Amino acid sequence: MLALIIVTAVLLSLNSVNVPKGVAVSDANVTFSHTNLILFGGIYLITVAVFTYHLGRRGEYADVLYIMVVSLLVLWALNSQSEPAGLQEELSNLIGRLNLHLKPSPEGVFYLYVYASLLLATSTFYIAPRHSRELGFLIFGMTFSMPLFREFITSTELVGIAAFSITLALSSSFFSYSSPLRAGLEGILLAISTVIVFSVRPIAVLIPVALILTFPRKKRNLLYLALALAGFLVVQKNDLWLRPNFVAVPLEDAIIQLLLPTLLFIYLTIGKSRAIRTVLRNTRGPTPFLIFLTVAYAVGFVYDRTIFPYLLLLISSVSTRIIYQVRNLEKGTAGARAGIY
Repeated sequence: MLALIIVTAVLLSLNSVNVPKGVAVSDANVTFSHTNLILFGGIYLITVAVFTYHLGRRGEYADVLYIMVVSLLVLWALNSQSEPAGLQEELSNLIGRLNLHLKPSPEGVFYLYVYASLLLATSTFYIAPRHSRELGFLIFGMTFSMPLFREFITSTELVGIAAFSITLALSSSFFSYSSPLRAGLEGILLAISTVIVFSVRPIAVLIPVALILTFPRKKRNLLYLALALAGFLVVQKNDLWLRPNFVAVPLEDAIIQLLLPTLLFIYLTIGKSRAIRTVLRNTRGPTPFLIFLTVAYAVGFVYDRTIFPYLLLLISSVSTRIIYQVRNLEKGTAGARAGIY
């Protein structure tokens, strides 16, 4: 389903610049075809409905909180005057490097921007533990509430951040047992999203390393590793980099806006140190994976402050998962004892 959604969004972004009669012009001077607008609106609503239904079965009030998040996104889009700066130009350059005779229209780019924002917000619920998807609302709140994070996602960087969040969400289900077909599909989707992140931020080369070190060894992991490495080579050999218009990040602002999730993480580390040691000793999978990446990106942040949104998302995610695990451990639940999250 996720693959279908992503492919549909990409196809929408490749609309011809020729617009049929009967159009409306937005405040951002983007010309919309009524047919395309209705089609996109239908896809958007179907996507929201599918995820709402699925989340309703995966956590207490997760579906209600998800609807609130979607409503906030809609209000933000309606009240915002910002456009995805440089996204159309960068997509055109990428398509040119692929020798494809296509030109993304402003309308299609706008749809891609809106849809990528939806996927980014949706994936935060799937980064949360699968039995408490409602905690994704906490991840969403700690990231989207930061002005600097929102500034990044109005640029081409949105593609990388959305793919990164989807990568974290997919990796969170990598520990669960599934059929060979589903396992293979998960490995392929995870490899695709990882390669997209790599094309925006080469530091994503650490993602396969983290997964191999922190997840149980399975054939699915080897499939993912092979596909991801092949994708990295293709991107590098064919110069398929997406080059965002980097947002200037003052160190003081970045530190202040990282303060909330960082203080939460520090509190958990100090106040719940015994429980965390037990969790890390008995657990493999998403939480150690997120901790590994958080440490790696924190070190990278010292040298490159433009990875701020990725680090913020990681700290928020790992803090939320630790809250869940410590709570379950203190309650003595079966999941905590088994180290399954």
